Amino acid sequence: MSLKTVMQKLLSTTFALSSRSLATSASLWKGYDPVQESLMDNENLILVDAEDKVTGKASKRYCHLVQADGSLPLHRAFSIYLFNTKGEFLLQQRSDTKITFPAAYTNTCCSHPLYIADEMDMSDNGIGVKRAALRRIETELGVGSDQLKAEDVHLMTRMLYEAKSDSIWGEHELAYLFVVKKDIEIKANPNEVKDVKYVSQNEFRDFEKDCDNRDIKFTPWFSLVKRELLFNWWNNIDRIMSTPYDGKIRHMYEK
Repeated sequence: MSLKTVMQKLLSTTFALSSRSLATSASLWKGYDPVQESLMDNENLILVDAEDKVTGKASKRYCHLVQADGSLPLHRAFSIYLFNTKGEFLLQQRSDTKITFPAAYTNTCCSHPLYIADEMDMSDNGIGVKRAALRRIETELGVGSDQLKAEDVHLMTRMLYEAKSDSIWGEHELAYLFVVKKDIEIKANPNEVKDVKYVSQNEFRDFEKDCDNRDIKFTPWFSLVKRELLFNWWNNIDRIMSTPYDGKIRHMYEK
């Protein structure tokens, strides 16, 4: 076989692989909401190791895409758990357009700090993550700085977990868990949120049963916090709001 023929075959193979890769990439987005799709490529998240040390950055899409070996890139995240002055807990149901865990009920607000200086600032127990939390609760629920300020958002602990949404997408997060006690007015963003619901502790078990009967899921991270932390916070909300951040990274996995 001549060198020319070998080179032609190599070029042909490379082109075929590239075309297949592009086709596969395009197929991932077929039928997805364009707003949610754009966020996947336009936002860079913070890659970390299991000790929460920054290792780099990557697109939101890459961070949530199951790799060829089945792994998911570990990245920094946060969750807000908000209680009102009547002792009710605020849940949101993720919109049907969400790429991971669509239509699942979850905690009040959950997302990621971005790979930008303001949200990577780790002074004052990770003030940058708190800034990200305030940014996202305004985006998702319309709760702006006139209602919620940094001093209202109390960092409790961190959790590390991993869960797949399906064979393509999943989560592998080191998440900062914030608790808030505040009465707020909500203007939910329908592209992010399908429903919001306040529940008391007495109502919560019936709410779980109702979701189960209607085949509505809870997000895996909320299920883990619900199992291990939520009710202690709920029962002791006033004391919890003055409890110092514990500095821990809790390894929490489904049993």
